[in-house]
Amino acid sequence: MNLSIHPTEYLRTPHRRIIIYPKASWFTLHYSYLGEKDIYTFDEYKVVLEEVKNLLLELMERLEKWKVENQTM
Repeated sequence: MNLSIHPTEYLRTPHRRIIIYPKASWFTLHYSYLGEKDIYTFDEYKVVLEEVKNLLLELMERLEKWKVENQTM
């Protein structure tokens, strides 16, 4: 089972999302976003369970910063 996190209420949107793939003693964070020329860019992080809290906080801060920078006025 995977967990998909969207920083928007619309599921079919070209905005950023995080998908978490759990494993035994670690998990993979698959971070994707729509980059230049409408091409999706993917970052993957392998996270040992001891490092989970710090990495999740860092990713949430990046998503919040992106949300503030890209708000329509």
